[in-house]
Amino acid sequence: MVPITHCAAAGFKLADDGVKIVTQLDSSGRPLNSGLAYVRFDSAAEAQRAAAMQHRKTMGNRYIECLPVSPTQRMVRLLPYINALADPIPHRTDN
Repeated sequence: MVPITHCAAAGFKLADDGVKIVTQLDSSGRPLNSGLAYVRFDSAAEAQRAAAMQHRKTMGNRYIECLPVSPTQRMVRLLPYINALADPIPHRTDN
């Protein structure tokens, strides 16, 4: 199994379903930018290389952490976002 790691992916070989950007919506349905993304690399060696090169670096004004995450840990972390998507989004009414 290839480990799932979240970090900057520029210049690294990714799996076909490589990047999952976490987006949460506010009460009006607009996206909040959490800065959280999960990146799946095409090999464990590539994930380790990315972590070695990108961990604790910055991308623009964003701080990067590259941490290994199991599929179960990823689902637990994403559950609040998934539940938020299941809740109806209030529609704005302009009078």
